[in-house]
Amino acid sequence: MSVDRPQWTPTGDASASAPTCRNCGTQVTRQFARVFGDAETNTLWHCPDCVRYRDLKAGAGARPDYDPDADRGRTSENHEIFNAGGAPDAE
Repeated sequence: MSVDRPQWTPTGDASASAPTCRNCGTQVTRQFARVFGDAETNTLWHCPDCVRYRDLKAGAGARPDYDPDADRGRTSENHEIFNAGGAPDAE
């Protein structure tokens, strides 16, 4: 007895396209867009090709206006411990 089964394709059917980064166009998985992207639309605004993973953890993937230089805050690059006692923009 033979059972007709649809051909299995690990990435889904041909009509379903994988999400892409809105900033650079890099293709990402649906799971990546769901986790790091905008929760309402699964839109990914930044990806690992655009920003660092710590920026993605801070919400860069869900924010179209994310600027790594302005939004990183007090990271090791601009923390007083690593900059001779003061932040780079401190007087």
